[in-house]
Amino acid sequence: GTASSLFSELIKEGIPLKRSETKEFIEYIGRLFFPTSKALLSNYIVPTRNGYLNADLVYVLGSRVYCNKGQEKKDEVLPLELQDTMKGVFEKKGCKEAYYNVILNKLAPDFIVFIVLIALSGCLLEFVNIDGGGFHIFGPSGVGKTILLRIAASVIGSSTSPDQGSQEPCYMMSWGATKNGIEAKFNIFNDGLLILDELGKYISKHFGSDLYALSGGAFTARMNSELKSVDAKPATFMLLSSGELAMQEMLRRLRENLLGQGKSVRMPGVPIQSSDLFSPELYSDSEAAARDYEKVLNDNSGFLFEDFIQKLLNHKASYAELKSDVKTRFESTFNEMKLSLPNKGSIESRVLKRFALLAVAGQLAHEFGVLPWTNEKVMNAISSVYMRYHSYEPNRLSDAEIALRVIKRKLQSEQGNFVRVKSTTVPNKHYGYISDTHYYIYPETFKRWLSSANESEVVQLLRDENLLKSESGRNTLRTTEHLPIRANVRSGSGHNQRRETFICISRGIVSLELD
Repeated sequence: GTASSLFSELIKEGIPLKRSETKEFIEYIGRLFFPTSKALLSNYIVPTRNGYLNADLVYVLGSRVYCNKGQEKKDEVLPLELQDTMKGVFEKKGCKEAYYNVILNKLAPDFIVFIVLIALSGCLLEFVNIDGGGFHIFGPSGVGKTILLRIAASVIGSSTSPDQGSQEPCYMMSWGATKNGIEAKFNIFNDGLLILDELGKYISKHFGSDLYALSGGAFTARMNSELKSVDAKPATFMLLSSGELAMQEMLRRLRENLLGQGKSVRMPGVPIQSSDLFSPELYSDSEAAARDYEKVLNDNSGFLFEDFIQKLLNHKASYAELKSDVKTRFESTFNEMKLSLPNKGSIESRVLKRFALLAVAGQLAHEFGVLPWTNEKVMNAISSVYMRYHSYEPNRLSDAEIALRVIKRKLQSEQGNFVRVKSTTVPNKHYGYISDTHYYIYPETFKRWLSSANESEVVQLLRDENLLKSESGRNTLRTTEHLPIRANVRSGSGHNQRRETFICISRGIVSLELD
């Protein structure tokens, strides 16, 4: 066991050993049995995390260790010691045939194909160069988000949901856990899949920075008992998340817009609907499909990933050859997808790489014979889900570009809140003034429409489209030229010739093509 478990056992037996002396005591025992123990222990490798071991064709998954059959074994790899709450989480359960007939049906809908490929792709991240992160599926309550996450979990191990109240070990985690609680299990999900359900349960004053760290597998800096910094290598995994809100919306509500796109691009949001869960050829509606999925998931899980990783490790004769093969497939697939799918700008290009990795997982799984789906079905499913991702504006637009669209919609729909220039009747509450050619918008109204967007970036977009009228070196226009004598008086009476400041935008914005 560990030093801590030895310390606890010694205390139970009445041996007064200080915790600080535990390490020294263990070293003494080692010397006591030297050299026999040293020779024995040198033949074993004790893994500290799941995943690939020492850039070799060896993959650790809890109590199971998978190896390339033709590879010479120099040392015996021991299973990973799991926490009590995780023991048994990777064990197979139920009937493989029943699982394949329902979850991996040849007619499975695109979103199930997508989710299964996410679960398989985590073990390929080691071989390609893409940002840490994964995917976030979002939509209103009841559309089937948790079922999709359970399907992903069932590919690798237990499909139990953290909110089911089951006594079985649970592979899935909840966003309701603390950052430290999630981080403590990084090594268990290394080179695999981390699943976090119900984003709305996450409570933190630093959601943006937490999201960036969690999606990148970065451990919080810590010190050991000797007050020395512990350098922990980041874990690598695919992260699958769910919630009612997109990540961008969560960041905006918390007013964490700094580096917002960089954070959300790590977890691109895919909106889902209840109809995404079923194929009309198999079920009459989503409720019937959900009942069937849940029945199967409750009793059957843990088969597919074992089949896939065993075939993957034996696909090539060496780790270097496997890495080269996966990398070549990935680059080729990515280049093909760039030509067939919209990917304007760096944000969409980075996200498309992640979809390309799913395609590679699908190609390999089809070649290995572990999935019934053809390459054509895999690519159709990935393309369909990517277009759903692309359809959600915040995914492909910067905050400034989104703000520009908001401004356009506001000016189209709320012209009644503007006062006609030269009007002698001016209400107390209004957004500004309107002429035949321009909107004169009060700065405070304009800023309110921007939400979390940077004002300078939005103004620059307006300038680029020749829509902004302003004074030299300023974003605003101070004028009385187009206004009646009382136009500068928002309330009260009397005459006032003082110039007032506006954001002056051409009325041409309402006919501007932005999509």
